[in-house]
Amino acid sequence: MLNRKTLHQKIIDKGEFRKQILLKQNSQFHFWKDNRPSLIRISVLVLLVLTSGGLFCQSIYTNPITGVNPSSLNPYTTGQVLNPNITSTGLIASSAFDAVNSIDTYSTKNWQAGALNSGHYLQISLTPNNCCKIDFTSFQYSSSFSSGSGNIAIRSSIDGYAANIGTSTTGATISLTAAAYQNISSTITFRLFLWGTSSSSVVFALNDFTFNGTVSSRGPVFTTQPVTSATYCQNST
Repeated sequence: MLNRKTLHQKIIDKGEFRKQILLKQNSQFHFWKDNRPSLIRISVLVLLVLTSGGLFCQSIYTNPITGVNPSSLNPYTTGQVLNPNITSTGLIASSAFDAVNSIDTYSTKNWQAGALNSGHYLQISLTPNNCCKIDFTSFQYSSSFSSGSGNIAIRSSIDGYAANIGTSTTGATISLTAAAYQNISSTITFRLFLWGTSSSSVVFALNDFTFNGTVSSRGPVFTTQPVTSATYCQNST
């Protein structure tokens, strides 16, 4: 049986306990209030990181080109890494070239020493899966010559390889942000042309390449009910 003194002490202890809880809650409230701007910024940053796959551009097709004598394979697909919603036939060299034994490079010779020849090229094609589209941002590659230098131009099937997208004398980053390279829903092919070397025996070595951009869904979206069973994508008939 509790005496009056013990009972009074328990009431004091209980009150002190409730006071500590209230102080803790009040402290947490003020911490949130005082640090709210920073906490909001941190939360937004975390959200952006978690969703970066859909907001920021990234590699959609890359090949570091490794191994012994990669150019003995035509097309060359070994080591390529693709976005799961696109396919590629790989790196292809036109029949005008001779393969050159090398390590960790796709090496060829018999490039045009004079003016650009439309039959001398390396080619890469990308095809988005059904109901998907590609929005390109850039094409990156690194390369070297066995001696001297040459002219390199990147062209595409968009205009029948008529105009240069970008040029360089070595590796470069070629912008693909133009409207022509957005919303690509069918196969697109890029060709690398080289000319102006000191002789046709000069070896051109492609060390690696990467296409950057995003791949996303196009639909399906219907404006009328299809009369037959089929897959229809946005903007299709």
